[in-house]
Amino acid sequence: MATSFLPEINTSGSLSQLHVIKEPSKEKKKAEQKNVTPRHKIISKQEINNYRYTFKHSMFLEMLQAGYQKSYCEIFALVKSQEEEREAKGPDSILWTSTLLKDQPDKLTTLKVYLCREEDASRKEDYPVMYAARHELAMYFEQTKDIWLVNYFYNSCIEIAKQIEDDDGLTYAEANRNIGMAYLREKEYGLAENHLITFYQLTKEKKSWVDEVTLINMYEDACEKLANLYTEMEKNVVVDKVEALNHLRNALMYAQETNNQELEAKSNYNLGKAYLNCSQASEAIKCLEVFDKICTTLYDVEGICDGCAALAQAYQEQKRTDLAIEQLERFIKVAEESASPERISRACRAMGNIHQELGNFEIATKYFKQSYDQIKNQNSQLNGEIKSEFGIAKAHSLLYSFIPIVEIINRENQELLTDWKNKRSEKFETKE
Repeated sequence: MATSFLPEINTSGSLSQLHVIKEPSKEKKKAEQKNVTPRHKIISKQEINNYRYTFKHSMFLEMLQAGYQKSYCEIFALVKSQEEEREAKGPDSILWTSTLLKDQPDKLTTLKVYLCREEDASRKEDYPVMYAARHELAMYFEQTKDIWLVNYFYNSCIEIAKQIEDDDGLTYAEANRNIGMAYLREKEYGLAENHLITFYQLTKEKKSWVDEVTLINMYEDACEKLANLYTEMEKNVVVDKVEALNHLRNALMYAQETNNQELEAKSNYNLGKAYLNCSQASEAIKCLEVFDKICTTLYDVEGICDGCAALAQAYQEQKRTDLAIEQLERFIKVAEESASPERISRACRAMGNIHQELGNFEIATKYFKQSYDQIKNQNSQLNGEIKSEFGIAKAHSLLYSFIPIVEIINRENQELLTDWKNKRSEKFETKE
């Protein structure tokens, strides 16, 4: 009988003895699926779009889906305007090599956050929140040096600030100050002047207003900013001397309304120097005396020295030489007390110049030498200038004994001149 390799089937057994495989329940299937880690992560449609499109495109889609159409339109317009400006200026402009706004995700995200916040507030007509959102954007772009966006958002703050009626115009005043200073930094003096004058007029009616951040009185702040504006305008946009005087008079007028003595002193000094340039010595002296008085009160040594030098120049123009010398003697005294070689050199040089004009060449030589000795170890152009002045004064001091010898022609004088040229002795100075 052949051996069978297959197991015998027990047909006589009951069905209860067979192992029946049952299908797992739905609950068990779900539990098992949760415990199984998928080989590939399932990503959403939004995540697919983020990979498929640029950051700007994805952000715009997100904003539109969330219902921020106004914010979307504003950012889109800003991006487009920059692109158009870039194309208009061409490859030679800085914009051509700069990274555009559309390619800077951090800036786009910041714009989205604050403009969407402003749009939410606009639906409630919450103007302070709207203003705050745009003000934050302006300050953010000040940090990133995007001046065109700074000006854009500060300008838009103006329009929103007009709608705020429960603060007596405080926010509107602040908005004018901000855009005025932004224009000043860009040297747009006409626009800066208009906004800062508005700021001044609003704060003049409410002199008790104080800036919440800096705790500075806003009226005094307006006066200081206008004084600095007109001083800068005198330096950069002046056409003639009359216009320069007008700007500096305005600067002094606003400086006098502040409690800032340093600013008032500086404005008086600038106006005094301008009067000197216009040959108005009397007016110059009035301003310079105020400057000197304030500097003396503040113990401002540099200011006192500048004042003495300018007053001496004004008195000299009036032919009041005694008063001019008196001011320069005071200049030398203050400079020596401060132990500053530069100040002493300046003072002695000024004294040397005035004595040179008076024909006191020996005295002038002495002061020019003292001036040179103070800074002779410094490597500057000033050294050469003072050395030349010293040489000129020295030559003039020899004239009184040298000229008669040249004028009287005889053998003795000729030998004397020949000997002097050979030895370069100081016999003419000794004779005198």
